[in-house]
Amino acid sequence: MKVCLMAVSEESYFPLQEKMPTFNREGVLLLRSLDSRLTKDLPSDLQKLKCKVAFHAFRFAPPIFELGNKLAERMRSKGPYLALHLRMEKDVWVRTGCLPGLSHEYDEIVNNERKQRPELLTAK
Repeated sequence: MKVCLMAVSEESYFPLQEKMPTFNREGVLLLRSLDSRLTKDLPSDLQKLKCKVAFHAFRFAPPIFELGNKLAERMRSKGPYLALHLRMEKDVWVRTGCLPGLSHEYDEIVNNERKQRPELLTAK
C-alpha cells in the first residue's frame, strides 16, 4: 500500500475533493499539519468535529486490540481495580484542543486554562 502525503493549511481544508481520486486509488491519504498546535485554536464546532473524527479514526492493530481485551477481562474477573494515568495533566488537554468529557466542571477548567494560557495552543 502506498501512502499519499499532502500538506494541509487553513486555505486548503476544503479543496480535498481534488485528492479523493488519489485516496480511492491508494487507500491512504495522510493529511499533514492537521495536528499542529496552530490548528488548536479553531471555532468550537470545527474543534469538536476534529476531535470526534480523530476518536473514531483511531484503531488499534488486531494483536494490540486482543491484548487489551485480555488485560481488561483479567482485571474485570478479579474484582474492582483502580487505573491511574500519571501523565494526563491539565495542560495535555489544553494542548490537544479536545475536552476530556469527565464532567462539565472539568471541561470548564480546561476551557478556562486555554483562555488564560494561549501560548499552549501555538507551536514552540
